[in-house]
Amino acid sequence: MDPQMEHQAPTSPPQPHRPPRPRRKPLLITAMITVLAASAAIAYGAIAWTHQDEAQIRKTVEKFAHTADREDRSTMISMLCEEEAEAVIADGEPSSDNRVLDPDHERPIKVSNIRVTGDVAQARVTRPAQHPATLYLRKEAGTWKLCDPERYTPYKK
Repeated sequence: MDPQMEHQAPTSPPQPHRPPRPRRKPLLITAMITVLAASAAIAYGAIAWTHQDEAQIRKTVEKFAHTADREDRSTMISMLCEEEAEAVIADGEPSSDNRVLDPDHERPIKVSNIRVTGDVAQARVTRPAQHPATLYLRKEAGTWKLCDPERYTPYKK
């Protein structure tokens, strides 16, 4: 045996080239950011939708109150839930449409504590010289309508 070869380490067979391990940490961070962004977008959409409904409900309640102040029966009926409108029409109450009062007859109104659950809602109404009242509404064909609290109270269990 050659003395020079005695001191050399045995050579191992050449290893096949392995591709580098994929880095999972950047992928995980990207996935987490994507999930957080999607969650934030959904939450923002839900909040914006709720505020949109609240604004529509506030406008509907204010319009209904001012319509009642002007004694505009046909507009009031158009703002009622289907069952209530049918009942008012069936009662055949005398029409006051011939004597619609001017907007100066309207009294101030404060709408607060609006609570929306799906297609039903309630709102607290305060007007001068009246006790506060809670009104109930239902969304029919995309429009908020006022409902009789005795016949239709969405929050009673």
